[in-house]
Amino acid sequence: MPSHHELPSSSPDYPLPPPARPHLALSRSHLWLLIPLIGPALALLSYLYPIASRSIRASLSKKLAYYNHALPQQRSQRPQPNLLTRLALKVLSYGPVPKHVAFIMDGNRRYARRLKLDTRVGHELGRQTLKKTLDWCMRLGIHTVTVYAFSIENFKRSQSEVDLLMSLAEHVFSEYAENSSMFDHYGIAVRVVGDLKLLPPKVADAAARAELATRGNKRAVLNVCIPYTSRHEMSSAVAKIVRGVERGWIGVDDVGIDVLDGCLDVGSGGRERESYDSGARLIEGPEKASEKSSSSPQYQPPVDILVRTSGEIRLSDFLLYQASENCQIHFLDVLWPEFSFWDMLPVLWAYQAGSVKERWAHGSRAGRKEREERIGADEHDDGGEEGARRKRVQRFLEKVWEDRGRECRSLIKET
Repeated sequence: MPSHHELPSSSPDYPLPPPARPHLALSRSHLWLLIPLIGPALALLSYLYPIASRSIRASLSKKLAYYNHALPQQRSQRPQPNLLTRLALKVLSYGPVPKHVAFIMDGNRRYARRLKLDTRVGHELGRQTLKKTLDWCMRLGIHTVTVYAFSIENFKRSQSEVDLLMSLAEHVFSEYAENSSMFDHYGIAVRVVGDLKLLPPKVADAAARAELATRGNKRAVLNVCIPYTSRHEMSSAVAKIVRGVERGWIGVDDVGIDVLDGCLDVGSGGRERESYDSGARLIEGPEKASEKSSSSPQYQPPVDILVRTSGEIRLSDFLLYQASENCQIHFLDVLWPEFSFWDMLPVLWAYQAGSVKERWAHGSRAGRKEREERIGADEHDDGGEEGARRKRVQRFLEKVWEDRGRECRSLIKET
C-alpha cells in the first residue's frame, strides 16, 4: 500500500479524450486562392458531363418524347438550366461574349434511327434542344441566334418526310406567335429567313404571324432559315438592289458592300463589326439591357461563330457570305438532340481566347475607345457627299424592311 509521500500515478483510471485536431481557418480573404481551380474544374466538367448526360438521355429519350407529347401546354415554358450551367455562364460572362452565333442543326433523323424511334420523335427532341440552346444563349448575352431549319434542297426528300417537317414547323411558329413565355421574357424577335412563297400556305401563314407578332421585340433576334440556301439569299439581295434602282430609291453610284450586306436576310444593315462591341448582356435579366444594344431585327451583328453538329464537315449552302470573314467555324461530333451547353463550352473558350489575342493585336484600350468614337462619329456624320450617301442608303434599307412587313401581312390568311 503506497504511503502518503508517494505521488499519484500519471495514468488515471478513466480514459482521456482524444487530442484536439488542429483547426484550419479559411477566411474570405483566402477565397481568391480557389480562383485558379475554376478553369481546370470547368474543363473537367466539359469533358465528363456530355459523356454522362448522353448515356442518361439515350436511356430516357422514349419517356421524354412521350412526356413532351402528353403535356403540350408545358412546351412553351422557359427552360431552367441547372446550377453548374448557371455557374459556367456566369464565369463566361466576364469575358468576351459573341454577338451572333449560327447553328446547323443536323442529326435528328440519325438520332431517332439509332434509338429505333420514329423520325418525328427525333425532330421533336431536336426542337427541345433548340429551346434550351436559345435559353442559355440569351442568358449569356448573345444578341442574335441563327438556325438552319430547312434547306430548299430538302424539298427533294420523300413527300412524307417533307410533310412531317412542314407540320412541325407550323406548330413551332404558332407557338412562337401565341404563347412563348421565353420570347416575351428575353424580348426575342423572330425572323423567318428564306423564300416564304415556297412554303405550304398554312406554314407560311404561321411563319408570317410569328414574325409580325414578335416584330416589336428589340433585345435579341432568332433567325429561322426555312426554306433557305445561301445562294438564293444572295440572288434575292441583288434583286432587291435592282428593284430599288428601278424605283429610284437608290442610285447606281450608291451601291456598295454595305448596301448588299443590308439587303441580305442575315445582314448587319451596313453597320461595322465594332459598333456591336459595347452591346449589353442579358445574363442579369432583360430589364437591365442597355437601349444602345436594342435595335430592329433588320440590323444584326456579323456572325462570330458557326457550329455544325453530327460530325459532317460541310456548310451545306448556309451563310456562305456571312461566314467568309472573322467567323469561327466548328464541326462537332455530336448529334443535334444530344447537343448541350457543355458541348459548346470549348467553342466559347476558343472564341474568348481569339478575341483576347485580337484585342492585344489591335492595341490598347485607349486605342479601341478612339476607334469606337471615330466609328460613332462617322455614323452620325451628316455633312458632305458621304453623309448624303449614307442617308440615301438608310432610307433604301428602311423601304426594304417595310416591303418585308407587307410581304408577311400578305401571307396571313383572313380568319
